[in-house]
Amino acid sequence: MKKRLPLLLVAVFALSVVLSGCNLFTMDKNAYYNQIVASVTVPEDDDKKTTITVNKEELMQAYNRYYQSLSQNGYSGQALIDYLVDLLVDQKIVINEVTKLIESNQITLTNNDKNEIWTSTYENMEGLLKDYENGVLEDWDLPEAGSPSDEETQDQGFTPYEKTAEIVNVGGEWKIKLLEAQNNEQKPLVYSEQDGVVKTVTEKLDEYVESSQVATEAKKRYIADLKNYQSGRGMTTVNQKIWENEVERVYKSVLDNKYLTLYTDYLETASSANGEKYSVVEVKDVFKFLESKVKANYTKYTTSPSTFNDDILKSRSEVYYVMDNEDLGEYFYVSHILVKFADGLFTQLDNYLNSGVIDQATYDNMRENLIANTNVKSYGEEVEGYKVGQFYNVFKEAMDNAQSVQEKMDVFNQFMYEYNEDTGNKNQDYDYVIGTKNSQMVESFNEAARELYDNGNGQIGSISGMVESEYGIHILVYLGPVENWFDVDDINTFSLTSQTAEDLEANINYITETKLSNLNTKTIFDYVFTKLSTSNVSILEVLNLNSLKHDVGITKYPNAYKDLY
Repeated sequence: MKKRLPLLLVAVFALSVVLSGCNLFTMDKNAYYNQIVASVTVPEDDDKKTTITVNKEELMQAYNRYYQSLSQNGYSGQALIDYLVDLLVDQKIVINEVTKLIESNQITLTNNDKNEIWTSTYENMEGLLKDYENGVLEDWDLPEAGSPSDEETQDQGFTPYEKTAEIVNVGGEWKIKLLEAQNNEQKPLVYSEQDGVVKTVTEKLDEYVESSQVATEAKKRYIADLKNYQSGRGMTTVNQKIWENEVERVYKSVLDNKYLTLYTDYLETASSANGEKYSVVEVKDVFKFLESKVKANYTKYTTSPSTFNDDILKSRSEVYYVMDNEDLGEYFYVSHILVKFADGLFTQLDNYLNSGVIDQATYDNMRENLIANTNVKSYGEEVEGYKVGQFYNVFKEAMDNAQSVQEKMDVFNQFMYEYNEDTGNKNQDYDYVIGTKNSQMVESFNEAARELYDNGNGQIGSISGMVESEYGIHILVYLGPVENWFDVDDINTFSLTSQTAEDLEANINYITETKLSNLNTKTIFDYVFTKLSTSNVSILEVLNLNSLKHDVGITKYPNAYKDLY
């Protein structure tokens, strides 16, 4: 399961730019960069001690990488440098612990993990090299190459939600069982383990460089910057060795990041029995979270119904209690496929009408013709000759042929992720919310949506015609009413944490079966568990770090870095 790592553990592991970018510090003597700014003494089981150090070069890299973001968060001068020193010390302690856990087989580095490290090392090196290539292209007055990452983003299709946990009954006790990724099949190594990551990445990079004059020049400039940085430090002056050392540096950063990801997964597991893993998040935590959110929403919205209206129309994501208020009306979900008009499509036509060259009837006819000849886009690329009207007929036929609601949802997702030009409703937890009396959408969209709702009689999966707005042509699909997750007869007695065994089981079934949207399979439980697991693991990391630091000796040497602030 992938999770966001907190800044405490991950910040300084992000890849630094080429070290010549250390423009705030001009001294380049080896002794200067190797000054120890902090040391950590870690006791081992055999009464020996391991000493870990942080040098000035590492501190400067972290400074150059994170100065801007940290300064925006109020850090400056000595406080900023002190923060970075503490951060570096913390991450060294954690990495040392992870290394020991790997050595004792408590954390496993799989083939898939190793392949990911290899791939990430190569891609990061390639990315750094591309920065130099862009400089070469500019100097040689050549067109800049397109961005592969942009193409990958355009081609992104529907991503079905992959469940990461489920609630199970173990010996009469409800627990949250962690699930292995569905695509967790271990693949063969993509590189030679005997040669190692650095050598094989270097060889592949050299193959790429040799195939292009621009890349060859870029590598020369990259090495020249590295050599300039190393000047006067007694380091190698052999170009290829300098290049290999840079790959080694990037590899070490990638490896440390992977270690931290594995460590996060390790901390999330509370216990293991019969090969099963269970989360540190408990079932009671899920219901406690939901109960507190419902009560908070109830208090907030009964005091200010207009706030509920604003919140629900903006997004259902933080609305856990849905008001029943006659003055506000009812609310329902829709999604849509948007085919955008080309920029300036009607400009000339509007000018003709405004200047009297054509009358309104001619204008309407010509405008309708322009719309009819609008091409749809497949993954962001215009499909020549595939007009919006043709597309609508193909889409409508596919929806009409779908026999069940789920089949209709599958068809809609297939078409939406290929042809839709509105990125706001792709791979989202919730759909757009429309009110029978209020909405934040344009009026033509609202009218079509309310027709599909049909005063509460609408059928999930029914679609609109082609709806025109200033943005383009919309094709809407109705996805059902917005409903409360839990009945609240009396907020003073409402409770999800004090339940009978029968009620608990019923509520577990409810939150694990009730989907956030008809368009995806994420449930209430999945949604809440993701929130809780991220925050709980972050807390555990801090607590565990404090435990790890309990017996270690940490010494900082402020005189070694006071010139940096």
